[in-house]
Amino acid sequence: MALSLIMILSPASAAASAGLVITAKYHGVAVPENYLDTYGCGKAKTVQPWKFDLKTGVGGSSSTGSVGECKKTLDGVGTSSDAEQGGGFEVAIPFKVTASTTNVTANIASKVALTLKASNGVASNTAPAPKCNDATPFSEFDAFYEWNYSLTPYGYYDFNDINYSEYYNSTSYSYAYTYGNAATPSPFNLNNTTLEELVDYSGISGYCEAETFMYLDQDVDLVDNTNGTYIPATSGNLLDYADFFMYTYTDIDYVCGYDFYWYGPSNYTFGNTTSMCISYNTTSSYIDYDAEVGPSYTYTYTYSSGTNNTMVYSLPTNAFASSTSWDYSFVASHHYSFEWSVYMYIYGYDSWKKGSASWAFNAATGGDGIKLTNLSLT
Repeated sequence: MALSLIMILSPASAAASAGLVITAKYHGVAVPENYLDTYGCGKAKTVQPWKFDLKTGVGGSSSTGSVGECKKTLDGVGTSSDAEQGGGFEVAIPFKVTASTTNVTANIASKVALTLKASNGVASNTAPAPKCNDATPFSEFDAFYEWNYSLTPYGYYDFNDINYSEYYNSTSYSYAYTYGNAATPSPFNLNNTTLEELVDYSGISGYCEAETFMYLDQDVDLVDNTNGTYIPATSGNLLDYADFFMYTYTDIDYVCGYDFYWYGPSNYTFGNTTSMCISYNTTSSYIDYDAEVGPSYTYTYTYSSGTNNTMVYSLPTNAFASSTSWDYSFVASHHYSFEWSVYMYIYGYDSWKKGSASWAFNAATGGDGIKLTNLSLT
């Protein structure tokens, strides 16, 4: 997957023909955005905050994060953690054109490294299924009775007498509810004037997950500040957005009981009152990646199922080059600006007993980060 992303993002930048080439040191305004948040025992560190330096034309950030169960837990507290980091920058660079200018091209080069991990904490597919912190015992009983139906003038059946009772109890919450117009007939006969539904079951249910997610969005605009016109781009291979989603999860259900349903007007019956047990415990994972580069869209999806679901996505440090061009009838007396925004968000979450999720992102050190190489006017 990393290779395919590199191939998409690596077309050579358009070469400037004779004309004006604007390079750093740029004039204008650059505004950074940064935020960091954690919950539970999640950890996140901004190694370098998001910023853009007009003098060098380079922006970027680097961060790490990890999540897992807290060392001490009590009554569900400390069993899940999350961490997130995000930010970016906005840049506006003014420039002047000549009477002969018919094209402006922005050339951008980036050097980015990314690693995402998510694990349910099981070492191999031969190991026992992982323990889910959210698995809780429960029990439920429902009894629903209707009798003395009649056919209404509108063509459907109406039951004149109803009794309903429901009771649910689990480690997290419980409730009881009753409703009735009259005493339920005893014995309650199943015929074409009655309806009965009985549900009585108990078991264990749970859902656990570990995930990491990264989203990157870029936008470039060329603005005629004299009349407020946003000039549409005519060509380009800029990475408009990319997101990576890594997810490992489980559904756990162990249910014993019975479910019976009788609807008299249509002589329909479903289920039975014989107690039976159903066990369901599956652990699955997937990596989801999609990106839009200029007019091109890429999507990949990888799925796996089994006891061990440790997932790793790694994009090694590579240089990406892109360009966006505007062919336009520029006016020499007007004032123009190039506007560029970059936004990124990374998130990690875990609720497994021994699970974990982490990220490492670097678009700041060991290279050029995210760089406006030049603005070429021809």
